[in-house]
Amino acid sequence: MPPAADGTTALVRFLELAGLVATPFATLGGLLYYFGWVRTNAVFGHFGIDASLVAYTPQDYLLRSAGVAFRPCAALLAGAALALAVHRLMTRLGPAALIELGLAGLVVTAAGLAVLFGRDRETDPLHAAVGLVAGALLIELAASRWPGAEGEPAERILRRGIVAGLVVVGLFWAFSVYAQRTGERVAVSLAAGSLAEATVLSVDDLGLAGAGIRHTRSGGASAFPHRYDGLRLLVYRNDRWFLLPRDWRSGAPVPAVVLRDDDRVRVELRRTR
Repeated sequence: MPPAADGTTALVRFLELAGLVATPFATLGGLLYYFGWVRTNAVFGHFGIDASLVAYTPQDYLLRSAGVAFRPCAALLAGAALALAVHRLMTRLGPAALIELGLAGLVVTAAGLAVLFGRDRETDPLHAAVGLVAGALLIELAASRWPGAEGEPAERILRRGIVAGLVVVGLFWAFSVYAQRTGERVAVSLAAGSLAEATVLSVDDLGLAGAGIRHTRSGGASAFPHRYDGLRLLVYRNDRWFLLPRDWRSGAPVPAVVLRDDDRVRVELRRTR
């Protein structure tokens, strides 16, 4: 029996260690995917385009987030290192200091929740999300260092589960706000940048007009009698052309143009001069 018990204990410890190693990577992967998804929706939403039409894959979202998620990931790692340092410092604090830190954590957490549930519309959501994470961690650190804090295992697991839930919510919230803002900045930069000029040739009259679009119809026996100039290429994806009118302006009632690529439409591209 003792060898079997030792084997069971070793297995439990291995599973705990595996969980400690795998959980951060799984959380980070989820954050990166969510970051890419929110950022992509912000970019295309700025132009009034439903991002589902672009049909990006999960791998696309991960790749699109990798280059711009370094800052929040670095901030996350720095925050983890700071939490470890604070945890080490708390080993030397007395009950009075632990109470103060715990109360500070409660105040910061409550402030973050007030913004999350719309009770406070003045505080920056990004600051509130970071505060929610920091406050939850302060509460857990103070509670875990309180004399005789071990208590019942079920109570300890429940407390840490609640704290972990608050931390995850705060992290996804912070990544969402940051991704939304970076996506909007990317969209503004794209609209003001040097997008390739596009000319649409069509068998049928597509009804494209306004905002700098010029429609001309050629005579004779042309295969594509309808010509549309004054467009710019945003992206080609999912067998669709996503085009912007040349005079597109944010907030103006000028829709982007989405054309399915088929044999009745031809798009010619040119570099912006």
